[in-house]
Amino acid sequence: MSAVAEKQVMFVYNGNDRDTEVEFDAEGDFPCPVDGSILKRRGQQWKVARTSVQSAASGAKAMQVLRIDLTDRF
Repeated sequence: MSAVAEKQVMFVYNGNDRDTEVEFDAEGDFPCPVDGSILKRRGQQWKVARTSVQSAASGAKAMQVLRIDLTDRF
């Protein structure tokens, strides 16, 4: 496991920062989806509105956070 590859993936639904899911990607396998692509989450299809990579400090090390903004409005 590489410390550089691991990241958190945050899914934000319809621009609501209170409606999020966070998954830990220990191997760095989760790809960054293309804006406009379709993902299936919560049993339905969502359109990727925007993606961004942020850095979150946690104790002594920083971890990458892949934020994926999703919308159900096509």
